[in-house]
Amino acid sequence: MTETKITKRMVLNALLAHATEIGNTMFEDFAKHELELLDKKIASGKKNAVNEENEKLKDTIVSILVASETPLRIREIQAKNEDLSIEKVSNQKMNALLTQLKNDNKIVRTEQKGVPYFSIA
Repeated sequence: MTETKITKRMVLNALLAHATEIGNTMFEDFAKHELELLDKKIASGKKNAVNEENEKLKDTIVSILVASETPLRIREIQAKNEDLSIEKVSNQKMNALLTQLKNDNKIVRTEQKGVPYFSIA
């Protein structure tokens, strides 16, 4: 049996429904206000400095893979650009960025003898 994750929105909707049912206007107003704040936060879509830097790094990775004729390993990708060098970006962060790109269907991950290789989708 898989458990579903309960989100803040789910809790607020349940509180709103219950408060409306029993006629408690204080809880109802609170839940409505909190839901409005959540909607406002989602609508703003602000990105912090780390997110912007990661987007630039992902664009750099994609451009490297587009220029490459063969699939590349993480170390090979890092060697092609100074901004992605091991001194600036760890292998773990590179792996996370590559996983995000793979989930966005921008790149393809293949394995040869247990070693991951990445290419453009």
